[in-house]
Amino acid sequence: MTEEAELTIGNYVSLSFSGEILSDNFYIPVSYVRQEDGQYYVMKADENHRLKKQIVQTGKIIYGGYSIEIISGLSEEDRICFPYGKYVAEGAPVKNSGAEE
Repeated sequence: MTEEAELTIGNYVSLSFSGEILSDNFYIPVSYVRQEDGQYYVMKADENHRLKKQIVQTGKIIYGGYSIEIISGLSEEDRICFPYGKYVAEGAPVKNSGAEE
């Protein structure tokens, strides 16, 4: 449906969209992403349950800097860890936390 209207200062418009979103991109807390030598990375568990550095391609930062878009290099099924602390290094053993234990 198409309608024309003259808008003046003080008027507002409300829009809504429907349809399927066709994107594999998703968002994670920005605190899980680090930067080194101009590349962004996360620390994720590999197939041997050891931490490894995983380069990711990032996009938009939303929610006031809280979340960052992951475009490639990571899937929603990957297990990542908070990348700060004395035990966080490539090759460190991974221990599950929360409901997966």
